[in-house]
Amino acid sequence: LKYLMRNSITCYTVAFCILLAILGVPESHTNSTGAPVGFSGSISDNQNTCQSCHSLASEEVFITSQVIISSELDDGDHYTLGESYYIAITANSFGISKFGFQACMENELGEKVGTLVLSESTHTQLIADGDYITHTNIGTTGSGVKTWVFNWIAPTSQQGDVTLHTSVLFSND
Repeated sequence: LKYLMRNSITCYTVAFCILLAILGVPESHTNSTGAPVGFSGSISDNQNTCQSCHSLASEEVFITSQVIISSELDDGDHYTLGESYYIAITANSFGISKFGFQACMENELGEKVGTLVLSESTHTQLIADGDYITHTNIGTTGSGVKTWVFNWIAPTSQQGDVTLHTSVLFSND
């Protein structure tokens, strides 16, 4: 009888732990295959960024994190109609091994302007009919630093001032 009770308690304990694991653990929300549309921080995205879904885990990570945007267009430069421009977004943070991003080009009215073009399709992809560029699954890994590169072709008619809007995520899974 003692043996049966011990086995029953063990079975109930194991069953309870499995049930707790299934029901008690919140579903993990990841976008490892690319950010969902509308989180670049732009006007038309209502300034939603990665932080709309992901919370800030550590102020230390925030303080030591850096986003560097390199481009053939400098602040104040005017684009040439139909010209292609190289853009690189670099995320840099000590100890981080997972990154994500989304970017778009908009004028001051919140209209998508020009054409985003992939420089390589291993780390980046276009979404929403090419209005946004984001990471791929492979494009999330790095060792303290991650760079995504792409081109932007300026519109063929004047669209006003254009701004690159980007949101970058520092993660670690």
